[in-house]
Amino acid sequence: FPQSVQSIEYEEKLFAAAESKGLAVQVVTSTELAQEKGATSALSFTLVTFSVNVQGNLSDIVDLVGILATDPAFSTAAIRSVAVTVPEPLTQAEKEGLTSAEVAEQEMASATIALAVYGYQGG
Repeated sequence: FPQSVQSIEYEEKLFAAAESKGLAVQVVTSTELAQEKGATSALSFTLVTFSVNVQGNLSDIVDLVGILATDPAFSTAAIRSVAVTVPEPLTQAEKEGLTSAEVAEQEMASATIALAVYGYQGG
């Protein structure tokens, strides 16, 4: 475990991972650093939970989840949940009056990923 959790550092890693897959990061929120005690009094952990909303191609969202699960940069992180939304394609009537960019955006998949990052504090 790392000695501490640097939320800004992990936020930068999250942005970089999403951008590497061509995903648009809509929102990143994080909780305040929390202290948690292990089963023995000698162990103490820090915990920060991130919620990341991304938008893009479904395959790129799946790839991002894979990065978060396997990349060494996230070795002390655990994915708590992933909620993916894949909208139905717009009908021709719904597309009328919209630009092709607006249609693409409305038909784009999105996901909210909750990620818990742990750090170790010696004791």
